[in-house]
Amino acid sequence: RCSGGVMKINNVSILLFNGYMPCDTSCDCDNCDIFQNIVNDICYKYEHIDYVIIGGDFNTHLRRI
Repeated sequence: RCSGGVMKINNVSILLFNGYMPCDTSCDCDNCDIFQNIVNDICYKYEHIDYVIIGGDFNTHLRRI
């Protein structure tokens, strides 16, 4: 449920990531942990990347997490 790629422009690396996230966290509290784990995995795996652009269907109100 995700796709992405890394591109380099003038020695700057950019991760473009598109994914489908779990359902709204206000309805199912377990989804909050899953959502945070996915974002943490992306950040940890690609910590050597200069910029990360994440898009997709987040299915949540980001201020609630």
